[in-house]
Amino acid sequence: ATVNWSNLTRHRVELTRVLIDRPVFDIGMSEQGDTDILSALVSDTGSSSDAADSESDQFPEFDFRIREFKVNKAQVKFTSPQFNTHIQQLSVNVTDFKLADLCASAKVALTGGHLGAGDMDFALDSFDVQARIDKDNLSNLDINARIPGVKLNITGSVADLWGTVTPDLTLRLDVEAPLATKALGLSQELVQGN
Repeated sequence: ATVNWSNLTRHRVELTRVLIDRPVFDIGMSEQGDTDILSALVSDTGSSSDAADSESDQFPEFDFRIREFKVNKAQVKFTSPQFNTHIQQLSVNVTDFKLADLCASAKVALTGGHLGAGDMDFALDSFDVQARIDKDNLSNLDINARIPGVKLNITGSVADLWGTVTPDLTLRLDVEAPLATKALGLSQELVQGN
């Protein structure tokens, strides 16, 4: 992490860049719903990551900013009795985060992997989302998801996130029936309407 100390006298803590490169998250959930997040954070070499307690409540007069926060090519694995997923590459880029203004821009992209629920297992080609949040408004929303034979795109904005949520979204769904049928595990009769 790179810290800009020049603003400290103005009660502002500013991180100019935080980069987490190739982390591995292996998260498991028990039948009772217990999850041990801290032991899930491992590096490529398998060593545990240290977690620090947040003391931000002690300094409420400080403005906290991050110019760029980036997670590069993370691997994510989550398993529970009912659900499992494995993402081969996840990248997150958050820019212009300002705690006092509750604003930031974000891009999330993942490539390859699978999502499983019960006996169903879906191959995931890619998923990416980008958006800007300002206080309680989400703008410049662009979501793209792809599994074999299916492409989904959602664009638009959402107003009043903390009140009466007001979405203004456009959805586009492209389906190639033979590939989607196989990817989603649907029977040919169901797709043909028999």
